[in-house]
Amino acid sequence: MIDELSIVETDKFDKKTGSSDGLQPKQADLNCVHALNEPHLHEIHVVPNKHEVDRYVHVNWRYNMKFVPFIGIDNHGKCVTLGSGMLLHEDTKSYTWLLNAFMTAFSHEPTMIVTDQDGAMKRAIEAVFKKAKHRLCMWHIMQKILSKICKEIYDETNFKELFDKIVWNMFIEPLKFEEKWSELIEDFGLQSHKWLTKMFNIREIWIPAYLYGLMRTTSRSESENSFFKSFTSPGAMLVSFIMSYESAIERQRYRQEALDFKTIKAAPKCETKLSIELHAARVYTRMIFLLV
Repeated sequence: MIDELSIVETDKFDKKTGSSDGLQPKQADLNCVHALNEPHLHEIHVVPNKHEVDRYVHVNWRYNMKFVPFIGIDNHGKCVTLGSGMLLHEDTKSYTWLLNAFMTAFSHEPTMIVTDQDGAMKRAIEAVFKKAKHRLCMWHIMQKILSKICKEIYDETNFKELFDKIVWNMFIEPLKFEEKWSELIEDFGLQSHKWLTKMFNIREIWIPAYLYGLMRTTSRSESENSFFKSFTSPGAMLVSFIMSYESAIERQRYRQEALDFKTIKAAPKCETKLSIELHAARVYTRMIFLLV
């Protein structure tokens, strides 16, 4: 169920402009909505202290709001929505309010938080979280390559293939990564490329070679975008959106309950009789045991 809503009553909206009485939405408009996934409040311990904050498409043209879910990973390795918010303004003040609401609900910081490169969100994280490590989501970064790299290089060479092999290699040592990166940049004459230089300078907060144990955010961001969009449409009213959000959360809960049941009722088959494998079968969920 929705645990908390913070809503300011709106004036009559102009359907063509999406504004109130022909004006841009200001104080009289819907400013923020905060929702908590209540059944998971006591289950924060099953999430490996890594949270992803993602900004999705506008809720709809009427409100021009951004949907901001807090996504963690449960003990089955699946995405779970810990809470979410909808913001009218993408500024530091709005994100600070949202992160403070998250802290009120969970009372302690995550070890790590993963976001896109939004500057306002970065400042809010620095203001609210004192210990959490802030990392950047590779999915958002990799989505920018086509628009940042010369079209001829991107389409007519193997730059993208070579780039992917370097940045996605989580087993490469940092020094080796830097060596390979320099070779690639020199081979394609991109030494003065501003965006690539900037991304290399902040490599320690997004390149897997430097982030031991960081969840791979590409597939998770992609799947969560698709998951929430499948439950609603851009033209939905706020009440309809919240009902769709409830349906999405119920789907997640059902999936988790099904995996819990399978873990309890169907013990995984061990390939050996080694004590370490037998121990792993007892302490891990079925999904995680099969992964390791």
